[in-house]
Amino acid sequence: MFPLLITTTLIAPNLLAGAFTGNIKLAMVSETRTGKEKNRDRNRKPTETLEFFGIKEDMKVLEIIPGGGWYTKLLAPALRDKGQFYLSLGTKRLSDSLLTTKPFDKVKEIGPVDYKLENLDFEVND
Repeated sequence: MFPLLITTTLIAPNLLAGAFTGNIKLAMVSETRTGKEKNRDRNRKPTETLEFFGIKEDMKVLEIIPGGGWYTKLLAPALRDKGQFYLSLGTKRLSDSLLTTKPFDKVKEIGPVDYKLENLDFEVND
């Protein structure tokens, strides 16, 4: 019984990661993403990056300052059914367009949607 327990312990995390990786791969070929975004995948390696971060399909994930939505378009669909995806700071562009459609309809925004990024003051005196 002990060898079975070790095998299960070693394999189970990979099975969980595999389910999330499958979700990411489906999101990568989505029609929601532009050709330019799909071309960036070659350099950004989204499946490897998100596996490295240890993100799983049942987690709650917060993206801060989503920019053009490259990660949003991958994470929101991958987390939609079992997890929760949140956006914060600088989300107005995405909330006006992308977040009104499925599979982005369950994304939750935290904080002011129209927050101006130029209001961020990191007190850097360069």
